[in-house]
Amino acid sequence: MHLLPLRRAAHDIFNSAACIALVTPVGKLNPPAEAPLSGLFDLTQAEARIAHALGFGRTPRSIAKDLGISYETVRNHLKTVLAKTGSHRQADLLGLSAGTSPPRSESDHIRPESLA
Repeated sequence: MHLLPLRRAAHDIFNSAACIALVTPVGKLNPPAEAPLSGLFDLTQAEARIAHALGFGRTPRSIAKDLGISYETVRNHLKTVLAKTGSHRQADLLGLSAGTSPPRSESDHIRPESLA
């Protein structure tokens, strides 16, 4: 179960809520569809399309080729998706999409020097 903050356009639908609970089974085979991704994280249609494709294990290069856009465009969308979902790496985004991990905050990162 994930508690996701509601931002921007999501307040149009959930006007009196601060967050939404998202319950997904661990090990889910298919990532969420583009529309829920867009609504939950305030992604544009292009960003949601790329996040959805990544959820199926596609690479940014293959997504660019299939969509007929440049690799740099996909990378730029991916950077925005990571920022909007609170993910720091593509692997974090995949875990969030699969329902196996929540978005991580800076305080969740353990730095080696802090263990000494």
